[in-house]
Amino acid sequence: MGDFTEQSIRINQQVAISYQGHNWLASRASYQKSLTILSINCLKVYSIIQQLIQQLIQQVHSCCGFVVRINTQLRYW
Repeated sequence: MGDFTEQSIRINQQVAISYQGHNWLASRASYQKSLTILSINCLKVYSIIQQLIQQLIQQVHSCCGFVVRINTQLRYW
């Protein structure tokens, strides 16, 4: 009887440890996924800003007749 109780406690501990490990892996995967989504969104915003700056340069050029040069190299990881 005592052996059975100790064995079931040991099995429960192993199950709990493996469950925690699975949870950690799942949360890590979702964290990496959200980081990927964030970096993709940053790239989208970066390209939109570049397009807006290009439009602004074209408008100023067509309006005033001179070329405006703006450094559009935004820093991102």
